[in-house]
Amino acid sequence: MFVARYTNNPEGDIQRGWSGFMGAEAETVQKFVALFIYDAPEDADEMSDDALLDWLLDTHDIDLRYDEALGAWRQVHHDGLSCWPLDAETAEEACAEAAEMDKGGKIAWAGFGSYTQGKVRYVGRIEGTGDPLHIFECDHTQVEA
Repeated sequence: MFVARYTNNPEGDIQRGWSGFMGAEAETVQKFVALFIYDAPEDADEMSDDALLDWLLDTHDIDLRYDEALGAWRQVHHDGLSCWPLDAETAEEACAEAAEMDKGGKIAWAGFGSYTQGKVRYVGRIEGTGDPLHIFECDHTQVEA
């Protein structure tokens, strides 16, 4: 099945295989904790990234992973890539459908509502959109919880 996804790095997305919350990222675990967790231990500034990551995972219900393509730690939303499922049966139809949805304001960077499952393959970029909109093909999609 075909899906549309806004992204600046489609190949990096496929390699990563998961989606992170937008804006929840930092170059180090320490910076992530400082920006997003307000009850950090008093000695957080003196802790190594490994020790701080252990503390974070032990004390919070959070999935934190390093995004190689972005070069930052990110809070994981879910495995699979957030996407907009398409009804198209061919790549050409998928490009036309996604372009029309983008033009009509029916899709956006946030609020995807679904994510890819199984093998994901990059199809191509939709030209003429204001944001970098891309088409992928995947085995299935699942509605985000």
